[in-house]
Amino acid sequence: GAVSIKMNVLLYAPVLLLLLLK
Repeated sequence: GAVSIKMNVLLYAPVLLLLLLK
């Protein structure tokens, strides 16, 4: 549900930020 989506966003946000910083 919505909670799972929010958790996925929290888990993947740092990874996406690292990719953008590279």
